Amino acid sequence: MIQAIHATQAFNGVMFITNLSVPKAFIRVDVLERRYADTIKASSKAASDRCGQHFELYEFGLLNALREQYAALPFPHDQLFKREAERQGFRLDDDHYRAVEAASNFWEEIEEDMI
Repeated sequence: MIQAIHATQAFNGVMFITNLSVPKAFIRVDVLERRYADTIKASSKAASDRCGQHFELYEFGLLNALREQYAALPFPHDQLFKREAERQGFRLDDDHYRAVEAASNFWEEIEEDMI
């Protein structure tokens, strides 16, 4: 099995990175960052639509979605995604995840109240 090599290149002072969508092609880093920003915003909207006004559930659902997307990306794409998430105020580190998970454990309580 041949493993893909992910690389960055600088051309005339502009950074490019391997394009995951198009084999053997590069994409400008700023364009990729905008795509990741749009993806994160879409994930945020989807999490908001699912959780209504329960912020803890929204945050936990969104954090799960973002961490799954982050984990699926190879280096250095994962680092660009993480940086963009942090720009938008979403920390993807394990410590933050555990704290958000603990705060969202009242999901069972909400379900019980709905029954």
